[in-house]
Amino acid sequence: MKSVSNADIRLKNNHNVYRVIYDARGGATVREITEALKLSLPTVNTCVAHLMAKGLVEHGSLEKSTGGRKPRTLRITANAALAVGLVLSAGGVRFLLANLYGETLRFQRAALPFADTPSYYAEVSALLETFIAGCRVDESRILGVSISIAGIINADHVLETVPTLRIKNKNTAEIAQHFQRRLRFVNDANASGFAEWWHSDKQHNFCCLFVEKGVGGSLMIHGSNYFGDNLRSAEFGHMVIAEEGRLCSCGKQGCLEAYCSTDRLSKDFHLTLDEFFSEVNREKIYRKALNSYLRALARGVANLRFIFDCRVCISGLIVPYILRHEEKLRRYLAEELPFDKDTDFLQFSSMSDKSAALGAALLWISDFIKTIQ
Repeated sequence: MKSVSNADIRLKNNHNVYRVIYDARGGATVREITEALKLSLPTVNTCVAHLMAKGLVEHGSLEKSTGGRKPRTLRITANAALAVGLVLSAGGVRFLLANLYGETLRFQRAALPFADTPSYYAEVSALLETFIAGCRVDESRILGVSISIAGIINADHVLETVPTLRIKNKNTAEIAQHFQRRLRFVNDANASGFAEWWHSDKQHNFCCLFVEKGVGGSLMIHGSNYFGDNLRSAEFGHMVIAEEGRLCSCGKQGCLEAYCSTDRLSKDFHLTLDEFFSEVNREKIYRKALNSYLRALARGVANLRFIFDCRVCISGLIVPYILRHEEKLRRYLAEELPFDKDTDFLQFSSMSDKSAALGAALLWISDFIKTIQ
C-alpha cells in the first residue's frame, strides 16, 4: 500500500480549501474554512497563502466583527481561468466565454449556414479569433475551446453521425486542423445538460431534454454524466412515440425528434420561430400544429419520467417560445402520467440558446478545478 507523504497531504489540503471557498460563492472566512475541514488555523493560512500566490484566491469583503478585528472573507478569483464554448448548427454559430463560476462573460451569434467544407471551418476559426479578441481578456487564461455539435462522438474522436448536418464518420481532427486553439468536441445535448446541472442545485439524478433542430438529451446519475457503453446514451430524440409515424432524419419513423424538432414550427411553415409564435394566436393551422407539438413533447417528457424517475429539464432554442404555453404543456403532461399527476418535476432552462455553448466551456472549467493543488 502506497504511503501518503506530507507533500501529498499539502496538495490535498490546498485543493480542499479552494473547494470550500469556491462552494461558498459569497466568500468564506478562514475560521469557516477551518471549521468545515477540521484543519488547524496555521494549516489553512498556509493553504490560503499558496492559493493567493497562484492568483486563484483573493480577499473579499469585511464581515461584521464579534469582537476584535473584523474578519475578511476569501473568494476565488473568478476570472483566473476562462474557457470558450462554440456551437456549430445548421443555421449559425454561437460563441460563449465563461469564467470559473460558469458565468457568461460574453455571448455572440453569427449567421453562418453550416457547410462541411474546409472554407467553412476556416471561417468559423476566423470568427472565433475575432470573438476572443473582442472579449478583451488575457488570452493566456483561456484554457481551451470546446466545439458543441449535434452528433454522436465516439471514443476514437470520430463524428459517427450528425443527422441534422448530414455528417457521417468524420474524424474531428479534420475540423481541428483549421483552428489554432486547444480543442475538444462534445455532443450539444450533453453539453447543455451539464450546464443545466451546473447551475441547478446539483441533484444526484438529473435528466435534460435538449430541443432544437435536433432533439437529444443528457443524463446525470449520482452527480456524474452517464454516457453509456458506446457514448450514445440519452439519444432521447430517437425514442419512438408514434408507430409508423413521421419520418425522422435518422431514417426511422415516429421518433420524438420527428415531432418535436423546431423545424415542425418553422421550416414546415417556411417561417422563423419568432414569426410562427407571433402568428399562432391568429392562425388556426398554426394553433393546431402547436397543440400537436406540445402533446408530442409532453409524451416524450412523460416517458423520461417513467424511465428515470427524476427531475426533467427542457433546454435549447425552443424554451423561450414554449414557456408562453407552459400551462397547456403541463396539462398535456399530466394527462400522460398514469400515477401522480404532479408535474413539478418538469423545469425549463433559463439559458435559452446559451446552454450548449456554456456546457461546452464548462468541460474545461470542471477539469481545471479538479487539478487545483
